[in-house]
Amino acid sequence: MRPRQSFLRFIRNHLMVQSVLMRIIIILLTGIFLISCQAANWNGGTDGHPLPLTLKTESISHQGRQRSFHYFAPESGRHCEGIVLFFHGHGDSGRAFLNAIDPEGGLSRAYRWLFVYPEGIKGSWNSGHGFGFAHEQRLDDVGAVAEIVRTLRRKYNIAGHLFLVGYSNGACFAYRLAVDLETRFAEKISAFAPLSGTIGGMPKNENVLVVNEPRQVHAASVFAVHGYLDQTIPLDRPGRDMMKRWDVPFAISTGYWIKYIGNESQTVSRQTVDDAKIEKTFRGLARRQIVTRIYKHLGHVLPIPELLPDVLEFFLNQTTKCEFEFGGRLRFCLRSEQG
Repeated sequence: MRPRQSFLRFIRNHLMVQSVLMRIIIILLTGIFLISCQAANWNGGTDGHPLPLTLKTESISHQGRQRSFHYFAPESGRHCEGIVLFFHGHGDSGRAFLNAIDPEGGLSRAYRWLFVYPEGIKGSWNSGHGFGFAHEQRLDDVGAVAEIVRTLRRKYNIAGHLFLVGYSNGACFAYRLAVDLETRFAEKISAFAPLSGTIGGMPKNENVLVVNEPRQVHAASVFAVHGYLDQTIPLDRPGRDMMKRWDVPFAISTGYWIKYIGNESQTVSRQTVDDAKIEKTFRGLARRQIVTRIYKHLGHVLPIPELLPDVLEFFLNQTTKCEFEFGGRLRFCLRSEQG
């Protein structure tokens, strides 16, 4: 009887193991199937040809003016975790900026953020120290942007980070927004990227120096980019452009924020140099950092589509909390809350 009992016990145990393995396989296959279905819902299909995103143009009313903005609507079932605002240069438009940077909406697929391109009135932004229609009319561009952000947060239930990217006049405006959005509307900026911009200056025919100095606000991280040969907003000396206004040089502009994040001595923690550019990283309190990138052979015009992936990677790094870091390469990171 013993050999028969041993044989029966072996068969029973073998079947139990097979049953457990089958259950594990079924669970794994179900998970893969659900993930595939979710991907199909986001991309419009599984044939490698996603459905085109819907480009929307909307507007809000602010102080009697219609303020329009463009963005690609999120795909069905996809939740955005933040907003990235792009501000064009003087004489340009939000739609042209979008067409130059992301005409097909690829950024919206690659990141869980809503990418938005507002329009300045008559191609200008009121940075507080610039020129053009918005400055001359003292338009409340900060209030208009705040209303756009509130509208999109409500519409798409976005409670996450807010980032800014600005070029030239739009970069000067981004410096202002990084301060005024919080002091006036309690809207904190997690990070921003001023490209060929300045923190302040003396407007044409005005004898008052205006500086959008960070004071009593949440310390944002900054990725600032400039051309060494820029004659519109010089790198390291005050300068006047064709509009006869005086601009704070790039080095002083970034110096305000480097000190503000807690790096009073402006100590460089990392520096890389190659044939095209010089890049420095300044670290501060609460994981804040300032990155300055100077292109050696460029002037005021910058290759924004080429450098944008580095800017967005910088933004992404501001949304994570690294518990351990080894040599700046191997990191264990978790998503952080806003701010």
